[in-house]
Amino acid sequence: SSPTSTTNTLGKKSSPSSATATTTTTTTTTTTTTIGSIKDIHNIFPGDLYPFLRKPLFLIIDSNNSIAFQNMPNLFGQPFVSLLSPIKLPTVFHDYQNKGSLFTLFLTSPIFAFCFVCHLNDLTNEQWNLCQEHINKIIFEITKLFLKSKLVVKKNYLFFFFFDSTIYHFFVDEFLRLFLSRFVFCYAVLRLHRAFKGSGFYPSSQPQLSNDLLENVQIHKMILELSALLNVRQLFLEGPLTTADLISSNQ
Repeated sequence: SSPTSTTNTLGKKSSPSSATATTTTTTTTTTTTTIGSIKDIHNIFPGDLYPFLRKPLFLIIDSNNSIAFQNMPNLFGQPFVSLLSPIKLPTVFHDYQNKGSLFTLFLTSPIFAFCFVCHLNDLTNEQWNLCQEHINKIIFEITKLFLKSKLVVKKNYLFFFFFDSTIYHFFVDEFLRLFLSRFVFCYAVLRLHRAFKGSGFYPSSQPQLSNDLLENVQIHKMILELSALLNVRQLFLEGPLTTADLISSNQ
């Protein structure tokens, strides 16, 4: 017997082959949508974290889409700080992405991170100790910058005044204080490095830290001195960023 023809939605007769093709196309589209939905349910969205804002929250987001968490609303008025990774990476470092994150490396081992961006794979013990000592001094200097110069003693207690009251809540914790100081170090190194050009290559935070911290001339000088000691000075800018440089880069 001959094949039975089918009728499409326009009332015209169509052959069995065309009807089969239409069915196949519809099935493929449905499958693609389902796969996309499955991927979405395994992602973390800013809204997933809203319940945790009922209590003080210190958040570190390391993702190539960290910008999605940049303006999280503080729904309950509790202290909230987030450190966000850069969303871009220079091409020269793309091959290393599957081995770990540069942002996490700066927060956990700033010495290794500095050596990595400077392509220093073979250091002598003397160079390593020199690098470690110098970076420790930079981190200590950054920690001091988080505090205002004025200290107040009242009833045998020493009070520190911070740039932001939210930062103060977490800065008194030694563990979190280290993350904050290393975050500033990360920003300063990438800011001076010639391979990292543009705001997308630098980490960000909420609340945003002041330029007194992020663009501090003294910190820049110490980083450039370290690069000179390790013979990688050519990888960095000619000198500390001036006010004119900052205005130009932000335009």
